[in-house]
Amino acid sequence: MSPIVDLPFRPRLLSLRERKSKDTYSFLSPKLDRIVEVVEPSRAQMAIEFEFDPAVLDFAERPRRLSVGQRDVELDFFTLERNGRERFWLFVPNAECYEPGSPRRVHRESTALVDAANNAHLALEFTFEADLIKRRSRFNQSLHLLPYAQDAMFLENRESLKEQLRTGLQALQRASIDQLWTLLAGFHRADVTAAIANLVHGGELIIVGGRALDRLSVVERRADHASA
Repeated sequence: MSPIVDLPFRPRLLSLRERKSKDTYSFLSPKLDRIVEVVEPSRAQMAIEFEFDPAVLDFAERPRRLSVGQRDVELDFFTLERNGRERFWLFVPNAECYEPGSPRRVHRESTALVDAANNAHLALEFTFEADLIKRRSRFNQSLHLLPYAQDAMFLENRESLKEQLRTGLQALQRASIDQLWTLLAGFHRADVTAAIANLVHGGELIIVGGRALDRLSVVERRADHASA
């Protein structure tokens, strides 16, 4: 888990009507140590991407509204990065884009939105539906990893396991889950797997080849972890 951060923005809670009428998704966030609740699959993918992005220290869903002309637009996420950078994110469905299948894709109201964000002194980023689709395999890997990272939240011996895994990987450089189970044979395999997931979640390790976490998966130390 990341250290507790006093964010300048808190998530707006979904109303009972929204929960009943919309397609909602929720998960326990190891990074935030709370339940994250979002509407629609694409925003769920965005939340999971922020959850597993080691550069993101903290994030909040539905942080605020932005006045754009005569209407208000609710922004989807706020992120605080480890380098201190703060950004707001707006999901853009294909239907709201010019040339959605092209690298030149742009929100139909991008000028008005960017101008409104600048007037409010906000850094606004667009997340396009087409880009989320391209990243779907990485999202599926993170989704598979999430329950193991959640299990690690409740491990009493988590820090001890992580230290032993770090020591082992300093010598091996990379290892399969099977090898790490053998290396830490004195611990329950489920606990070792959860500790590995915790290190992947925190950005210290990566799963080689984008494979889902299983006994044949190979993990290695992330080269740029020190700067993450």
